[in-house]
Amino acid sequence: MKTRAAAAVAALSLVIGGVVGATITQTTTDTIIACSNATTGQLRIVGSASSCRAPEKLVTWSRSGEPGPAGPAGPTGPAGPAGPAGPAGGADGYAGSGEIREVAADAGPVIADVSVPAGSYLVTAHVTATGLATIAADDPMVWCWLTSTDSVLTQTHEPPVDALAVGHYEGTASLALTGAVQSPSDTVLGVKCVIDGVERAGFSASLTAIRLSTLHG
Repeated sequence: MKTRAAAAVAALSLVIGGVVGATITQTTTDTIIACSNATTGQLRIVGSASSCRAPEKLVTWSRSGEPGPAGPAGPTGPAGPAGPAGPAGGADGYAGSGEIREVAADAGPVIADVSVPAGSYLVTAHVTATGLATIAADDPMVWCWLTSTDSVLTQTHEPPVDALAVGHYEGTASLALTGAVQSPSDTVLGVKCVIDGVERAGFSASLTAIRLSTLHG
């Protein structure tokens, strides 16, 4: 009885040893290869089909079965918390316009203006002077300034066009101005003009201020 039990233990040890050894050599494949002894029924896991010997038969099976069907969709999760408020927009626009029908020489009135809150702005203006009558034979001129409260942002000047002769009211001038300002408090942006060597003129102007998130330079 002891001899038969010892033989059984030895046989089991051989099978277990074969299984462990073969498993290590097949970690990179999904197919398990084994040799089944047709006489004793003993199963021996091997590394390849060529390892089977008579009277063994080749036996193979997959480590993993066929994938199952997809499961049903889960329920919709709860809404997440609201995110923080985004930063303020990059630009706000402000516009103003004005007209003065008659401006005397050297008067220098404000033609158009617009009030804006504290911030950084790109400012543009377009001025048209009409009905210019020259009073001097040389160098008549229209001057315009882009202003912020009491400071000057930029200035430009243009001679009248088609001012034919002294006393003729046919001259015109068109002026464009662009400037930038960074104001720590509310301010008034404006455009003002004077005429030099010209008796009188009419002015119209439009003014636009675009608020910027950042002003470089």
